[in-house]
Amino acid sequence: MSSRNIVGACAIGSALLTIVGLAGCAIAPPAPSPVDFERLFKERYVAPFVRGDADGWAAAFAPNAVGLHDRRPADVGQAAIAEFGKMVATHLKIDRFDVTVEEVRVNGAWAYTRGSYSTRLLMRSDGKDSGLGGEGKFFILWERQGDGRWSIIVDMGNRKS
Repeated sequence: MSSRNIVGACAIGSALLTIVGLAGCAIAPPAPSPVDFERLFKERYVAPFVRGDADGWAAAFAPNAVGLHDRRPADVGQAAIAEFGKMVATHLKIDRFDVTVEEVRVNGAWAYTRGSYSTRLLMRSDGKDSGLGGEGKFFILWERQGDGRWSIIVDMGNRKS
């Protein structure tokens, strides 16, 4: 094969790889930036929880998600997580829920948000402080679903002693 033919073959090969690569990028939805994950977390997790919208809050979770929270067994599955949210909404009023996202990492179909929180939870029955609020840290693991939507698969928070 002449050097002229080799150069031509390489140019065709490069063009095909570029076309295939571009087509592959067009099919897969791009991963949100870290700023988008902070927004997702605050809109899909924090806001519905503060409003007492347990079903809206649970919609942020994948069907097989796990909730790991202080002083209670693991809530396994979206339905169990929704029940926890309903229990909170029934008995507690969230007077304050301040969240600081300190780190976001995205790697393909996985991402996490890590940070700290401060809450004040009042009893719905009498408006007194429940003693269940406080300060702590959280870790949320996200997974991109088959439809391109990001859902929480692990929600873990723990309060400072």
